[in-house]
Amino acid sequence: MTNGTGNVSTLAGLNDAFAKGSTFNPAPKANSTFLTSANFADLSDTFYDKVAYRGANGLQRWDAGWVEYDPINKDYVVTGVEEDMVSENKLEVNISPLPANDYTTVRYFIPTNSNVSVKFFNATGSIASTYFENENQITGYYEFNLSTKDLSAGVYYLVVTTEFGSITKKVVVVK
Repeated sequence: MTNGTGNVSTLAGLNDAFAKGSTFNPAPKANSTFLTSANFADLSDTFYDKVAYRGANGLQRWDAGWVEYDPINKDYVVTGVEEDMVSENKLEVNISPLPANDYTTVRYFIPTNSNVSVKFFNATGSIASTYFENENQITGYYEFNLSTKDLSAGVYYLVVTTEFGSITKKVVVVK
């Protein structure tokens, strides 16, 4: 490609900026004059117009009341990262997969040491099974598999009870 007076790649000091295929290489040549001659210290050239910054609100910074940025004079420090995780101050119970076919996994978090009971009820309120009752558990995460393969299809309820409250979760069993 030429500009009427010669090869643009040669004039621009580029390796092969206009090649097609695997020889394309827009990187500057090692002896390109612009690698050492660019100077923006003197912008008095008449080509440049000096203008005051103007935003949508004239010279007023529209964001000054709620944002502060100064990457040169200010050290920005990350003070925390919020992650999608279980709250560390309350009882949490998660059951998956739902609906259950042969089994489902029960995961729960106990925020403080407590006696814990886990019971499984059918839709009429009768106890289908008791996994444990008044078992002393320390703060932490617990997990167990709940077998549903011998149950009829329907709605059941898992109740996790501690000294500071209880949570009831619906478990749908399909066949």
